[in-house]
Amino acid sequence: MSLRKDKLTEQEFLPKRKNQRFCSPQNRIDYHNMIARNIRTEKAFVTEPLNKNYKILLSLMKDYET
Repeated sequence: MSLRKDKLTEQEFLPKRKNQRFCSPQNRIDYHNMIARNIRTEKAFVTEPLNKNYKILLSLMKDYET
């Protein structure tokens, strides 16, 4: 097998499997966490106001339960 570049660090490594993309399991975890963090950041302008309104509605509905 030939050398590959780690998708997170761009470090070259010799893969032990033919489908290996990262030189270590920690790099794989960090890479996918980084992707998820970026997606959450992009969605934050929508989700934060929605969560705030949801909490307000829950508190209002709680008052009407009997």
